[in-house]
Amino acid sequence: MAALGHTPGVSPPEQTDPTLRWRAIYDQIVRDILAGQHPPGSLLPSNAQIQQQWSVSSTTSRRVLAELADAGWAIPQGTRGYIAAAGPHDAQYHMGQEIRDSQAPTITDPPARTSQPPHAPPPYQASPPALPRPQHTVSLAGDIPALLTTVTSSKVHTEPAPTDVAHALRLPGPGAPVIVRRHLVADSTGAIPVDLWAAYLDAQRVAGGPLSRPDHLPGAWPEVLAAHTGLPVTAASAQIYARRPDAYEAAALHLTTADIVLVRTTTFLSEDEPLSYTVNVWPADSTRVAAERYSLD
Repeated sequence: MAALGHTPGVSPPEQTDPTLRWRAIYDQIVRDILAGQHPPGSLLPSNAQIQQQWSVSSTTSRRVLAELADAGWAIPQGTRGYIAAAGPHDAQYHMGQEIRDSQAPTITDPPARTSQPPHAPPPYQASPPALPRPQHTVSLAGDIPALLTTVTSSKVHTEPAPTDVAHALRLPGPGAPVIVRRHLVADSTGAIPVDLWAAYLDAQRVAGGPLSRPDHLPGAWPEVLAAHTGLPVTAASAQIYARRPDAYEAAALHLTTADIVLVRTTTFLSEDEPLSYTVNVWPADSTRVAAERYSLD
C-alpha cells in the first residue's frame, strides 16, 4: 500500500537520501501543478502542510517553496503563503518580464543560480547613492509623504498579466492584457530612489481613457481610480512581505540583488469588484511600516 500523502511509484522522501528530500517534494508539486491539481493562482500547500504530508522539517518545507518560486512555479503572497504559477516556460509571463527589463537601466545581469565557469563575471553590484538613503515610515494604508518625494520617471504600457495580477484582478488567466503604470519615486532632491510603484489595471476596462495614457494624474491613487473609472473605491486589501529584488528593481532602486526589499501589494475594490492591483517596492534598510491604531477587543 502506498504511503499516505504520496503518489504511487514515487519513493517517500524519508526513504531517500536526506539531501534529496526537498527535490522529491518539489517534483511532486510541479507534477500536481501540471496536472491541474494546483492551477495557476491557487494556493499551494503551506509550510505546515508540507511538513505534515511528507514528514519533513520546516527547513525542508521552506526550501521546497523557495525553490519553486525561484524556478517560476510559485509566487510568494506574504502571510497567505505561495500561489501556483505557470512555470518557467510560460511565454506570456516572460514577455511581460522582457518589457520590464527593456525599461531598466543598462546593467550587467547577475549570473544565473547554476554552476558557473571558473572565470564567470561577478554579480552586478549597484552603485550606492551619493548620499545616505533617507529613512521613511510608511503606514499600512499610505505611501511616503508626497512632500518628501519626487517622481523621477513614469511609464505606461500594456503587457501580459503575471499570474498574481490575473488572480487579483479576476482576469480570464495569466497573459490577459493589463495596463501598467510605473513610477520611480526618489527623495525630495530627486537623487536617491526610495519607491518603485506599479499599478495594474484591466486593459479592457480602461483602454482609451486617461489611465491608459502617460498623463500626469495628480492625487492619491484611490481618488484617481474613482475619478477615471466612475466607480467609488470602497475597500482595499494589502499584504506586506520581504524578499530580494529582481535585476530590474535592484537597478532602479540602486541596490544589489543580494539586498532586501519590502513589497506591498494592494488590491483596490469597488464593492466586491477589483479595480486595480498595485505593487510598491521599498529598500528595506530605509523603510519602516507603521500599523494604524487598532482595538484590542
